[in-house]
Amino acid sequence: LIELDWATSGYAYVAVAPLLAVTYVVMMCVLTVAAKRLILGRVAPAVYALNSGFYVRYWFVQQINDLALRLLHPIFATLYVVPWYRALGVKVGRRAEISTASAIVPDLVEIGEESFIADSVIFGAARIGHGTIELAHTKIGRRSFIGNSALLPSGTQIGDEVLVGVLSKPPSDPALATEAGSTWFGSPAIKLPVRQVNTMFDEGARFNPSRALIATRLSIEAVRTTLSLTAFLVFFSLLLSVVGDLDDLDNGALVVAATFPFLYVGFCLAGGIFVLALKWLVVGRYKVTTAPLWSTFVWRTELVTATYENLAVANLLEPLRGTPWIALYLRLMGARIGKRCYIDTTDLTEHDLVDIGDDVALNDFAGLQTHLFEDRVMKVGAIRVGDRATIGSLAIVLYDAEIGADAQLGDLSVVMKGETLPDGTSWDGSPARIAVAT
Repeated sequence: LIELDWATSGYAYVAVAPLLAVTYVVMMCVLTVAAKRLILGRVAPAVYALNSGFYVRYWFVQQINDLALRLLHPIFATLYVVPWYRALGVKVGRRAEISTASAIVPDLVEIGEESFIADSVIFGAARIGHGTIELAHTKIGRRSFIGNSALLPSGTQIGDEVLVGVLSKPPSDPALATEAGSTWFGSPAIKLPVRQVNTMFDEGARFNPSRALIATRLSIEAVRTTLSLTAFLVFFSLLLSVVGDLDDLDNGALVVAATFPFLYVGFCLAGGIFVLALKWLVVGRYKVTTAPLWSTFVWRTELVTATYENLAVANLLEPLRGTPWIALYLRLMGARIGKRCYIDTTDLTEHDLVDIGDDVALNDFAGLQTHLFEDRVMKVGAIRVGDRATIGSLAIVLYDAEIGADAQLGDLSVVMKGETLPDGTSWDGSPARIAVAT
């Protein structure tokens, strides 16, 4: 883009940014596949020494995969991730949905037909100890669901139609984990006796879409996969263009040094404003709703969320965590936030459904999760956090929950959907239980 800027007049050169974004995504996918095949090769289940050549190659390829997880973040939870994963060596069944799974050893992972892997799942995490690394086959069966931030250790075998909940792991007994239709939540896992069953949408809207729906989703997700990178390229190239013009002035180096901090702030604000406009134009105001996976509402909201996470969060909001400025931006996105709040997280999606009182503390990476995919149905609900409440680090509050005034939720805890934490109480654990004073 910079070369085109120098070779042309005006700013028409930014029109090629989408093409560059597509090229970048494709090349990164090709790079990860090539690195895996050329450097690591096919991996067999075994116990390997940490001081071996295999482990060095394994470690190197895992670093590339972790980098791809960050740089290719928008491609996850789209139809485009499946052929990429298959090229890496993952056995992926028909109509499987895969979001941001990490720690995957491709040759040793099998994802059953019509299964669903949610955000931030640690999938097949290797066991390392006593100078060795143990790698084993990890498999989930047909139509199983692995919730956000769940952990599947290496060697886990999950049966058909099994649900592992948010911030949970499967039971340690292999016979229980393979029990078809079972539901597990927490750490250690407890078996839930019942699970809500979808009665609102038919199989076609959840599992077997028409060709027209597939084509529509591919189109929307093509935009989603490249939009944040396209916007970044446009804004960053414009920033460098202005810097180049200033550098051509008398005492240009001094002018650039004096103005660059303000120009960079403008670049970051441009990304944030772009996401604000996108949210209000594409989705508008979020309301409590229910929609099947194969619906334009789901794809539109995921487009906005992906752009928010990869453009606004990455370039504007991360440095603002824990400052009063982040609340201002989240209010513009639609969240209701009271006075004097400490917010050290960006993990909000349906902002309009978040109501935070005065003097609330949301510690680092706390998540107010206003939606869940249940039986391939996206259910969106509100969350209310009362005055002076505290949400601990990496804690998750599910939709339709209410945190009372002065209530405390501990680190790595989960408030189940629809639950209420009474005023002045303290809770801890996954699922959250009343804390016992010591």
